[in-house]
Amino acid sequence: FKERKRSELLEKKQLESELLLLKSQVNPHFLFNVLNSIYSMSLKQSAKTPDMILKLSHLLRYMLYESQQEFVPLDKELQMLRAYIDLETMRLKDKNAIQITIDKEAEQGTIAPALLIFFVENAVKHGIETMPVGGFISIKMNRHQDTQLLHFQCINNFDDSSNIVRINEKNNGIGLSNVAKRLELIYPNTHELTITNTKHIFEVNLYLKTFIHDLPNNR
Repeated sequence: FKERKRSELLEKKQLESELLLLKSQVNPHFLFNVLNSIYSMSLKQSAKTPDMILKLSHLLRYMLYESQQEFVPLDKELQMLRAYIDLETMRLKDKNAIQITIDKEAEQGTIAPALLIFFVENAVKHGIETMPVGGFISIKMNRHQDTQLLHFQCINNFDDSSNIVRINEKNNGIGLSNVAKRLELIYPNTHELTITNTKHIFEVNLYLKTFIHDLPNNR
């Protein structure tokens, strides 16, 4: 019995260490791409640069503090997602290129922090940025009435000549592969992630069982 408990404790610590490593890899990857966006705007001496830096400070706060928690309220995660979209929209010529639709009932519950944003970040980097004109990203989120599963969908088009990140390829991007690993560790048997790439369209569908956790008020 003692050996079994010891083995379970070691396994738990190993999973926690793996999750911590994944987070330490993901956050710098995300921030690196955002800083590149701000740098490109500063070179053009854009008047939008200060606003972009302000939004980045909000994202940094979320990454530094909220992301250290196991779960956060889903509405906070969505606030960060919208802030990131605003940040990217500032530098896009087509201000309507990124469309987001979230049903009200989908905002209830909790979620592992900084989980959804990397799908959108991938769509920006490997989608819109590969297309001079006509690029789009469609983000939708709702909750299935029957299963109560949260459904997150992110669809983007891309230039076929670009190297779109595929989750199952050996040399894939850090962001998507790490999010997939985090999902496996945090939501075993309570999520389904499908990624398709056909005819210049890259589509992510995530079905996730969200829970109502007892969260302190400061979360």
